Amino acid sequence: MLEELRGLAGQLGISEKVHFTGFLSHDALLELLSAADIFLHPSETGPDGNQEGVPNSLLEAMATGLPVLATLHGGIPEAVTDGESGFLVGERDAEALYASMEKLTSDPALYESMSAGAAKAVAGGFEQKAQILSLERCYDEAANLLAKP
Repeated sequence: MLEELRGLAGQLGISEKVHFTGFLSHDALLELLSAADIFLHPSETGPDGNQEGVPNSLLEAMATGLPVLATLHGGIPEAVTDGESGFLVGERDAEALYASMEKLTSDPALYESMSAGAAKAVAGGFEQKAQILSLERCYDEAANLLAKP
């Protein structure tokens, strides 16, 4: 969809402000995230009903302390707690997304709180050790169920 999106940016008169970076190295990604103020991730359910899980891009942004503006879609609410690490709005609700952006950018204390909340959410729930412990609990539960007569 690259050409279609470039065309849309041109029609909207924002071509000079929108960059389609493509794949980035880890260092280039960190540099880009560190220059950002907000991570915007408005996903929507595909025509075939397909939804994504928890997007890695979302977790990477949150880990750097970027508050998230995203949609109530797929696994996103597993990572983003509305009002704590970002704002969640309904799919295709551009007005609510705009209102959330306005609220976040006009309140420095809220921004700082959500920035800290985003980093904390990833460290507490998605960091490797936490994921291993969660998986081990699942294995233990399955093993206990199989051990019962």
